[in-house]
Amino acid sequence: MSNVVTPAILHALLKGAVLSVELSVLTYGLALLFGLIAALMRRSRNVVVKGVARFYIELFRGTPALVQIFFAYFATPQIFAWLNRLVFEPLSGGRVMIPPPLSPFAAAVLALSMGYGAYLAEVIRAGIESIHKGQVEAAASLGLGGRDIMRFVVIPPAIRLMIPPFGNYALALLKDSSLASTISVVELTLSTERAISYNYQPAMMWAAAAVIYLALSIVGSFLFSYLEVVADPIRRRRGRPLTRLATASEGAGAGTGDEEGGA
Repeated sequence: MSNVVTPAILHALLKGAVLSVELSVLTYGLALLFGLIAALMRRSRNVVVKGVARFYIELFRGTPALVQIFFAYFATPQIFAWLNRLVFEPLSGGRVMIPPPLSPFAAAVLALSMGYGAYLAEVIRAGIESIHKGQVEAAASLGLGGRDIMRFVVIPPAIRLMIPPFGNYALALLKDSSLASTISVVELTLSTERAISYNYQPAMMWAAAAVIYLALSIVGSFLFSYLEVVADPIRRRRGRPLTRLATASEGAGAGTGDEEGGA
């Protein structure tokens, strides 16, 4: 049993967990960027721009994340070779250096960010379109321009509606980061597999990995719950029950003292 969880194994699991978090955070940031761009394109009046955004969303929502990761890692070198032979060579009159293949980490970030960007695009679009047109018309009647309407009227309530699905997709992304192990990214899942090959204790090692994933998910859940309260002014004012109770008690005590003094 002394070889079940050695300091080296524990260090490897924690290092893998850190890499999982780094992969998830970087991927989610890029996914928000891709999602915002795609959502704005989906709301465009240009048919071509709207069609490109729709194609991107349907493509990445309709294919498995694992296939997208494999494509980013294994297919991009071949695509670069085709482009080099068919496009760059004829234009330059000679051979052009082919870009190096993506690293496993970069391929996982690219594939997952574009995949989750498609989901977040629909969340952002739905959040913006959920704001009643009457509010926009009322703001326009008061003389606000398009940018000010988006900044002060549309975006604040839309963000409050987007935070819960944003949190759900962030937690799903944290778990889907384990797919990066298939292309040799040494995150938590692959670190666990290597630990099992050392101590031959799959039950305990996978249980440990599950506990780490659960702990990370709970932290992320609390973070987005806090963001929900911060983004909602009404819930933010109601978020201090102990302070209100203390204030009420002080007020009641002061009132009792005044009554006794008057008596």
